[in-house]
Amino acid sequence: MDNYDYGKLKFIAFLLFFNKEKQDNLIFNDNIKLRKVYEDEHDDFMENYPHIHPDVLTHVLEINVNENILDIAKKWYDNHRFEEEDWEYLSDEDKEFYIKRILSDYLENLINSINIVINIPISIQALGKYVDSGFKDFWEFEDKFFASFSHEATINDKDVELINNIFKKSNNLSLENKDGYKNNWWLLPFDYFEKYSDSSLLADQVIYLNIVLESLLSANNENNEIGYRLRFRSALYLSKIAGIDSKFVQNIIKETYNFRSRIVHGNSSLDEIENANIKRINEHNISLRACIFIFQDLLRIMLKDAILNHAHKSKNEFIEYIDTICNNNQSDIPYDLEEIEEYWDKL
Repeated sequence: MDNYDYGKLKFIAFLLFFNKEKQDNLIFNDNIKLRKVYEDEHDDFMENYPHIHPDVLTHVLEINVNENILDIAKKWYDNHRFEEEDWEYLSDEDKEFYIKRILSDYLENLINSINIVINIPISIQALGKYVDSGFKDFWEFEDKFFASFSHEATINDKDVELINNIFKKSNNLSLENKDGYKNNWWLLPFDYFEKYSDSSLLADQVIYLNIVLESLLSANNENNEIGYRLRFRSALYLSKIAGIDSKFVQNIIKETYNFRSRIVHGNSSLDEIENANIKRINEHNISLRACIFIFQDLLRIMLKDAILNHAHKSKNEFIEYIDTICNNNQSDIPYDLEEIEEYWDKL
């Protein structure tokens, strides 16, 4: 280990959309923990982001730059060498730059892992460097436009192990060159699940979420009847792992995939997509936005199971596993469509 005084560095990631009454402090690993925001941190944040409602910020991630973070930064630097000097010869300022660079990916991987495990998503607004009891500067993350902005996200103790398992898999691969995509078929849907919320346009969200679906459940060189195959596999998979009614799943997949086709083939304008209604989900007339809320949750459930229980398999082995699932004909639908539509009508 070199002589760089990494112990002086601590970062605070400001998180949005937690349930302030239910969310406890949690430790993810030896250098990162989730805790309630301190009053002075809240004040500093609001000075920089006065447009955000103060009640939305209740928790932060505290990141201490220990040997583990420094090793990650050094490994990333070695794999993405932008300068001639070895790590040991970089200035303190350059080392801080690369530490901040890997923290951005590190935290986005963690947040994506969290959002695959919990059903209401959270978001990082900014990362601040904390030195001598004060913030020196802020680095802003991209705004997120989730299908749901309900401020009720909660991480339970039992979720931490699942989150860490997904996070370790994705974080280790992100440090390597992107050959990881070829050998780890789940990595592409994992990345796009995080990217779908980068845009406020429903058209973009529909396309990104369908990329998640296709990259997760389509086999290599499968071009015929792809929509049918995706509906069928989704129904089998979700019936087995979550007991969700197959007909309901197929209706959701069919509607969102049809919208995806209308968009990419130029058959719908952006305004038409933003105001679209769906009339064929269990005889309910719901908005496309409400449908996306359900669609991303179905994808989340499948992606979580795929990463935790099938990441060691090849893509063909995973698809063969799904295609041989027996349909249990479950009829319990975990979504109250009237309640969902009533929620969206209030927004």
